[in-house]
Amino acid sequence: MIDLNEKKAFDLTALADEFERRKNSGDSRFEKYRVLIEEFEAAASILRDLRAAELSLRTIEAIQSSQEMRMDFGQALFTHAVLCYCRATISRADARRRIDVDKKAFTPEQFKKHLDIKNLRSTAMAHYHKGLGRYGDIWVDDRVAIRPVDGRISSIDIYKGTNFRADAAHDLFELLTVAISYVSSERIRRKASLDEAIAVAITKDEAFVERLKAHSFDPDVFFQGLGKPSDEFWQDIDVDGEAFTPPAS
Repeated sequence: MIDLNEKKAFDLTALADEFERRKNSGDSRFEKYRVLIEEFEAAASILRDLRAAELSLRTIEAIQSSQEMRMDFGQALFTHAVLCYCRATISRADARRRIDVDKKAFTPEQFKKHLDIKNLRSTAMAHYHKGLGRYGDIWVDDRVAIRPVDGRISSIDIYKGTNFRADAAHDLFELLTVAISYVSSERIRRKASLDEAIAVAITKDEAFVERLKAHSFDPDVFFQGLGKPSDEFWQDIDVDGEAFTPPAS
C-alpha cells in the first residue's frame, strides 16, 4: 500500500530499467508500465531540448544590436540551437523513444526546412566538409594561398565562415514553434496516461507496488550540490525538470 499523504517519492526511471531487464529475461508482466514511463520521460526530455534550442535563438535575437556580442556568441548559440533541435527530432530511438514531429506535425514545406536544418547539422556543423542543403554551401571556406612577402615566397592560411544565417534561424524558429506545441501536448497526454495507470496499479497490482517500493527517490540526494529542492517538487506543476533552488552566491 502506498500512503498518498506521505512525502515519499519513487524513481520511475530506475523502475523502467528493472522492467526492461525483466522483459529481456522473459518476464513481461510489467511491460505496459515500462512503455508508459519511457513515453512520458521521452516527451519531457525532448521538450527540454526544443525549449533549449528556442532559448538560444531568442538570445541571438536579443544580442542582434551589438556587433561584438553577435560576433562573440552568435555561432555558439546557433550551433547549440541546431544541435538541440536535431537531437530532439532526429536522434535514433534506441536512446529514448522518438516523437515523430517531422512526420506528424510539419506541413510539406516545413518538412523541407526540417531536412535543410538536418543536412546542415550532419555536414558542415558535425564534420569537416562542405555543407549540404540550402544553408550549407557557404558555411565555411578554408584556403591556403601563396604570395610574395618582402621579396620571398610565403604561404598563408586564410579562412572565412558563417556565424549563423538569418534565413536558417528564421526557419528554425518556425519549426520550433510547431514542434514545441506538438510535443508539449504529447507530454501532457502521456503524463495523464502514466498517472492514471499507476493510480490503478497501487490499489490493484501488489507485484507492481512491491517493485515500486524498491526504487525510492530522494530529491535531496539527486539535487545535491545544486541547492535544496524547492517545494515545487512536491506540487503538481510543470517545473521543466528544474526542481531546485540555486545555491546563494
